[in-house]
Amino acid sequence: MGWEKVQVIPFKSVNFIFVGLFILFVISGCVDSEKNSNTKEIAKIKFGILPVIQALPLFVAAEKGYFDDASLEVELVSFRSAMEINVALTSGQISGYFGGLITPVILKSNSTPIRIAASFTNTVHDQRMFVVLQPPNTEKITISEAAEMGIATSSNTVVDYFIYLLLDEIEPGQSTDYKIVETKNISIRLQLLLSGQFAAAVLSEPLATFAEMHGAQVIEDDRGMPFSITTLSFTEKFLNESPEPVKNFLKAVKRSIEYINANPDSVRQIMNTNVNVPKELQNSMEVPKFPFSALPDREQLNNVISWLKLKNIIKTDIRYEDLVVREQ
Repeated sequence: MGWEKVQVIPFKSVNFIFVGLFILFVISGCVDSEKNSNTKEIAKIKFGILPVIQALPLFVAAEKGYFDDASLEVELVSFRSAMEINVALTSGQISGYFGGLITPVILKSNSTPIRIAASFTNTVHDQRMFVVLQPPNTEKITISEAAEMGIATSSNTVVDYFIYLLLDEIEPGQSTDYKIVETKNISIRLQLLLSGQFAAAVLSEPLATFAEMHGAQVIEDDRGMPFSITTLSFTEKFLNESPEPVKNFLKAVKRSIEYINANPDSVRQIMNTNVNVPKELQNSMEVPKFPFSALPDREQLNNVISWLKLKNIIKTDIRYEDLVVREQ
């Protein structure tokens, strides 16, 4: 039997091999550690919305990837009414929601732990959001006459507050005495207005413009009235547990608003896809501008609280500081 030739590695070479492997291991560990330190944890947010024009900044933020850039996994959960959102919020199905200024106050008065984190869509600029209209081919009436005959809308909402403000300018202190024809479904409200079933009705954009195109006549609108405020609100539990994700969420929305205001035509497709825009208006409707504020105006919010107490919708005193997100 012959001996096989075996290659013997010198002791010094063995040392060099082990040293080399050790260096590679350390370098590899450092690289992995650096990757892990640079990888941000993705925060998940379930946020309730309505398919209305005021929610456009949220749809754009999702479509343009602004939430992703902020290390957020945001699920925009669409609802058919503010009432559905309220149920989802109080039952813990969503972390926050988009809505008007009235709802957070009512929820807070009912001991729901909620706070307003930001506001936008304020009609202080020369653009309208809510309009009081009368049917086609009818004799022109005033807002006071419409209030006596009955205005189709939804009570205890921002549009109810809108009617109050319009009438308060005419007869201060007497503006709670008006007749509302309860019609929560805005599509039905539109149809019945155009068919002459109502003396007057309140419609929001873009349905107000659609109604005008079909002969409805404008009685009053909210152009220049600083009340039509849209808010972004979160549960106190989520605010306490996830303060940084909330800040990043607001930054993404602000970025979206800046993009919309600078490039309105480029978001038209997103608007038409996610918002209830009639086909006749999809190519011609002006994309609104969106102001952004970290928090709603104190006076505006206090006026809403006073109105809700005047109508006995809320019984308790609510302070501004108890309703908005605390300054960090």
